[in-house]
Amino acid sequence: MLQVEIKHLNFENNNIKKEILRNINFSLLPGNVYTVFGLNGSGKTTLLNSIIGNLDGRFYSISGNIYWNGKNILSLSESQKTAFRRKHVRFVFQDAITSFDPLKKTGYYFKNITAPPDEIKEMLNYFHLPGYKTITAMHPFELSGGMAQRLSIMLALLSGAKLILLDEPTSALDIPVANLLKLKLREFVEKRELIILNVTQDFKFGLKVSDQVAFLKNGVLSSFSSTEKFKEDENIINKLADLI
Repeated sequence: MLQVEIKHLNFENNNIKKEILRNINFSLLPGNVYTVFGLNGSGKTTLLNSIIGNLDGRFYSISGNIYWNGKNILSLSESQKTAFRRKHVRFVFQDAITSFDPLKKTGYYFKNITAPPDEIKEMLNYFHLPGYKTITAMHPFELSGGMAQRLSIMLALLSGAKLILLDEPTSALDIPVANLLKLKLREFVEKRELIILNVTQDFKFGLKVSDQVAFLKNGVLSSFSSTEKFKEDENIINKLADLI
């Protein structure tokens, strides 16, 4: 279970101080996909980084608590935070290519994947990626943006992590592949009891894949509500209009 209680999250540099998030409170349970909708610059990526203690303390200050299965992540040392992220979390960045080390072939990232070879082969085929021998011999610069994004998502799903954070996961995907991603996320979250937190502006994808959704605007996150309830909300048009 993930429990987030952020009173204030501020950015400060050269005597300029800006409040990015405030009064954020929510809990996420295994076996569910959650989506946060918001415009660019609304703080979505900062929210994801704050959850896993991945903000630069020289510039960011956070008041609150973030619990993973009862342990306060914010109280951990930097080495403990790194160990926590390595064991429990996978973060799929919007600009997936830059998340790979340009000096390493992609095979480096398969070393800690314990999934059986048949499952890896099936996943590569499912996401329309080259075969294992081909892709593991490639450097990140040889991947297109869409390939890098699909590979990052695939590696996250096969990692064994129980918390997967997705930052605009469909930004480099066409509609057919986005639909494949939706089906695979639903499969994994239900069979493997994962928590998936997705932040996006892609309303169609977010509504199709999620169990619960919320809005982030002006640093404040609305309460999560079920996707079905959200679709029936009489204010839906106004909410979407504010974010387009």
